[in-house]
Amino acid sequence: MFPRTAEDFLEQNPNEIAEIVVSLFGSPSHMLPETITALPGRCIEALVLMHYAEGYFPYFYDETVIPNWSEKSREAALALLEKYPGRVEHLGTFQVVLIGENYV
Repeated sequence: MFPRTAEDFLEQNPNEIAEIVVSLFGSPSHMLPETITALPGRCIEALVLMHYAEGYFPYFYDETVIPNWSEKSREAALALLEKYPGRVEHLGTFQVVLIGENYV
């Protein structure tokens, strides 16, 4: 396990491949859409992206800022299902995109 940002994972060693890439509890909503689309090519078994659901804004911190690209990021994750095997699940206020052969 190597906890780091998706951007660091993609940039620090362009040849590195992970077995599983997981981003939970709204953190993918902060990733640029280009980051989302680059991740499937860098993992072998699975990619798990848990975005905030459409229209949801976390209110637990007043200073929480959702970037203006968060909806495009969520849409980019959904678009991965057109190119890769997987599925989408809705879990409360989250949209979870699961990419990988085991999630079909």
